[in-house]
Amino acid sequence: VVADVAVVVVGVYIIIVVVVVVVVVAVGGEANVCGNLAYLKPAFQWRNVTFVFKPDNYQSELTPILKFGRPNSQLNAYITAPTNKVYHIVFNTSADSTNYHNTYFLVSYGQCVSNWELLQLEALSDCGFLYIRTKVITAGGTVELGYFPTKAVLNTKVSYVRQWYNATSSSDMQLSDVRFSEREDPNWEFVLTIQNVNRWMTGNYSVRCTEGRTDRNTWPHGNKFTNPVEIALIVPSGKPSLHSYKHTSECEDCLVGIDGKDLGNHIYCHTIGGTVPTIYVGESNVTVHYVSNDKYRPSTYVASEDDHMKVVTCSVFNAAMPAPLYTSSKLYVAVEPEKAVLNVPELKEGDPANITCTSKGGRPSSTLSLMLNATNISSIASTTTNYNEDLRIYTTQIDPPSEIFLEEPDIPTKLQNIYHLVYTCRVKDFNDDCSLQWTSDNPSLLKNKNPEKNTSVKSIMSILNVSVTKEDFGNVLVCSAVCSSFQRNVETNETSPGNEDITYAQVAKPPTKRTPEKTRLAPTQATTNDTLIYADLDIEHLEESSKAVADKKQSTDSEPVEYVEINFAARAQISESENIYQN
Repeated sequence: VVADVAVVVVGVYIIIVVVVVVVVVAVGGEANVCGNLAYLKPAFQWRNVTFVFKPDNYQSELTPILKFGRPNSQLNAYITAPTNKVYHIVFNTSADSTNYHNTYFLVSYGQCVSNWELLQLEALSDCGFLYIRTKVITAGGTVELGYFPTKAVLNTKVSYVRQWYNATSSSDMQLSDVRFSEREDPNWEFVLTIQNVNRWMTGNYSVRCTEGRTDRNTWPHGNKFTNPVEIALIVPSGKPSLHSYKHTSECEDCLVGIDGKDLGNHIYCHTIGGTVPTIYVGESNVTVHYVSNDKYRPSTYVASEDDHMKVVTCSVFNAAMPAPLYTSSKLYVAVEPEKAVLNVPELKEGDPANITCTSKGGRPSSTLSLMLNATNISSIASTTTNYNEDLRIYTTQIDPPSEIFLEEPDIPTKLQNIYHLVYTCRVKDFNDDCSLQWTSDNPSLLKNKNPEKNTSVKSIMSILNVSVTKEDFGNVLVCSAVCSSFQRNVETNETSPGNEDITYAQVAKPPTKRTPEKTRLAPTQATTNDTLIYADLDIEHLEESSKAVADKKQSTDSEPVEYVEINFAARAQISESENIYQN
């Protein structure tokens, strides 16, 4: 057992020594790398391979020597005269029976070497290999297709028919000097030249090989084809344009993104021609993804507040264009606001209530909706918006209006049989479709009356002229504010038994003789949901200034008469007994 182990150990040691010796010999002590070595593709087995060597320090007196991974190996290769200090070294892989596939090569150049280059050769099968030699294909230009046939096709003892083939239209291509021509290059390569390419010539092409010129059935597998290649015509791209799915009135020409969201879901660049555009957000080059219909969008780019008002640029360029085309727009980054806060103070009957709904933060400013039960009262509320430039914060507040006013008429100072009174009713701080309406429990007071109306942006005033006598005592005038979206709660002086907000203006005139008691009419309760303002008519005593007039008249009248002055009290509600006077 010990001997076997010893043998294994010695065997491993010997292998390691051999590997080290091979590497040292292969390198040959030339450790300094002084140039770059590569080979032209495609490269095939049993064909010529062209190596390209570019020394770091070109010296005209030196000649590069091609070597591969064997001790003291030196290959018989053809070296062309250097062009722009670059050497082309042609090596025939069929010069001997060695399979050079997956073999490392280097170039010895004076006292230094190039890098090691791994040669990988492709095997030709079926009809051969086809590729496009022209890198850029433009309208009106020329395209070259390179074809490497297999050994069987090249064998002169076997008859083959080679045919250039349009795989898209399933038709043969007939050679001519005008449009299609063929030449044979070194290394057994056939080149098809296509002149004056246009968009009708785009598609797939290949070469069909058939054994036998007269009897195609002699080849058991029938026709054989090379790999297909696609001729794609490069056309000039159209001018790109940037678009946004969302818009904002704060920057109508801006693209709109959302903070923390994928920008590609909100903007895109449109361009025709098939060239993928380049998109920048500020200085950042973002990945582009094709959507459809010539639309391209940023991919995996998340917008942030730092991107606000940065410039987004979309550009396109290809070989068919003399210069790139650009378009750009500013990026408006919308920010979600904080949750709205509703502030409802302690409500007291008869007092105005300042109800506010506030939203902070966000961009652009928030649109708030204020609801009363199922009724949206936002249209009649007052909205204010403030913007903090340093903090980039909008603050939006909405308040409903809460006041309606009824002005008392001017009271005449002298006793009259008929009093012509002027009542003014007004409502302010609203932006709904509102109007003021007058009603009374005595319709004759309003007969043929057309109140004067004055309307401004956020206020309405209605002026009513009425003529009253002592017989109108106890009748009620009602001023109603009627709006399409909201039933108002108003500032009032009294509260009626029906829980409606009212204001009284009472008028009373004493009779000249004893009269039976007259039942006072209580203010009528509203029959609609509209907020009402009441004016209760009552005639009271005149001031002392009118008593002199009464005394003078009493001296000429056989029957004594007592006169009193009429006064309109805005707040007092006279009891039934106080409104009945005797002579």
